[in-house]
Amino acid sequence: MAEYISFQPSDEFQAKAFSGNSSTNAITLATGFSPQQVWVKKSDGTSEMYVFDTVRGANYYLSLYETAAQVNDATSLTSFDANGFTMGSGPYNATGSEYISYCWNGGSTSVPSGGSTTPTAVNVNTTNGVGVYKWTGTGGATTIAHGLGAAPKYLIMKNAGSVYNWAASYSNTAWNDYLPRNSYGSTTTANWIQSTAPTDTLVYIGTTDIVNESSKDCILYAFTPIKGFSSMGNFTGNGSADGPFIYTGFKPRYVEIKRWDGGSCNWTVWDTTKNVHNLTDYYIYTDDGGSDNGYVQGTAGTGNVIDIYANGFKLKTTLGCLNGTNDDMRYLAFADKPIVSSNDVPAVAR
Repeated sequence: MAEYISFQPSDEFQAKAFSGNSSTNAITLATGFSPQQVWVKKSDGTSEMYVFDTVRGANYYLSLYETAAQVNDATSLTSFDANGFTMGSGPYNATGSEYISYCWNGGSTSVPSGGSTTPTAVNVNTTNGVGVYKWTGTGGATTIAHGLGAAPKYLIMKNAGSVYNWAASYSNTAWNDYLPRNSYGSTTTANWIQSTAPTDTLVYIGTTDIVNESSKDCILYAFTPIKGFSSMGNFTGNGSADGPFIYTGFKPRYVEIKRWDGGSCNWTVWDTTKNVHNLTDYYIYTDDGGSDNGYVQGTAGTGNVIDIYANGFKLKTTLGCLNGTNDDMRYLAFADKPIVSSNDVPAVAR
């Protein structure tokens, strides 16, 4: 079967909820992996989305809501553990608050060979198709070997040492166009990445200080689609409450959508930790535009609502930022269950 995979998606990605305690808080992931990156956001109140990864190390975070440089805070995420991670006593773990974390399993820390710039640290997982890379900015066009075995289709970059936008792009576009990942702004053209598309071995980095400022720590998150586990791409809105169906080849655990071609439109995320039925109406924004609340419930037909099925998801809204007529959308999805995997248990509708 085309969508068969030899592992369980929960071994590679989890959307894990936890309660804050304003103290040492060890968060255990159900299948016990050590994450390479963890995104944390308060789910019941106002907060930013904080990004941690093993390449920059525990205590260091970047905010998906801000242009700010990375922050070193010993009260934030204090360790990446063999079976999860540990939060400290800071505001990312406050007593009486609830949180959602998105966690990707780690891989090899060996730096791939090739490329004109050698990263100072990496974490590359060829099973889940996700790699994290840190390098010292060169200020000039350069290449980095990614080691994922197939060309990445989605890239997120940030100059971790200076105040600049995050930058994100997909394979369905000109690669030197990007969306500011921290903002609800529309597409920007800049030399953040060379116009050459990523290959099976290299990512081509541009000259702009946004992602490659000389002598600054720069960070790249690269995502390669893995059949039955992850899907990323584009779709065209139809303006109907009976919106387009996007086939992923699995029942999604996580779905992210952003309009590409215009409008003040948020990066909207749904997960099945909060949403337990087909109608997936609780969402969060993961950028600084509009609301930085926790989960918000949308209204079917007109709000931020999708349906999650055994083999993909469907738009259930006329909202222009998700399903405007002939508008160009980008999405990213990770699996809850594949159609069939190594345990021979098929995904079923909820």
